[in-house]
Amino acid sequence: MQVIERAVERITSTGKPAGMLVRDENDTSYLRKLAKILIGVSATHKLYVVTGGGKIARYYINEGRALGADESFLDEMGIEVTRLNARLLIVALGDHSCHKPPKDYDEALHAGATHSIVVMGGVSPGITTDAVSALLAERVKARRLV
Repeated sequence: MQVIERAVERITSTGKPAGMLVRDENDTSYLRKLAKILIGVSATHKLYVVTGGGKIARYYINEGRALGADESFLDEMGIEVTRLNARLLIVALGDHSCHKPPKDYDEALHAGATHSIVVMGGVSPGITTDAVSALLAERVKARRLV
């Protein structure tokens, strides 16, 4: 199973789960497996995980666009979905993760000082969660982005 689409390794790692957190079936099983893997990796690496919005974000963005919302508003809707996905993963991780998704890179860095896993979503309109992963990797001075 490919688990990390984008991961940053150092003593610190940042990742973006591959595939979708919310699928049609067996989401709980998938989330538990993903959480178990992340918890295992966090024993030797600090993890920063960035969740995307997936099909739920695309649904809201498409419907919002059809209703006349501007692109910035649509981006904000998508960001909110990425943060909901982050919260879902946080629940699966339990006490191994910070309990609130950071809203920016400084909050993520601060949360990483006290938690072995930090999970966050998007940060601002016009920036994809892939870019967030890369920018966060730079912020935490990671050696490698996978």
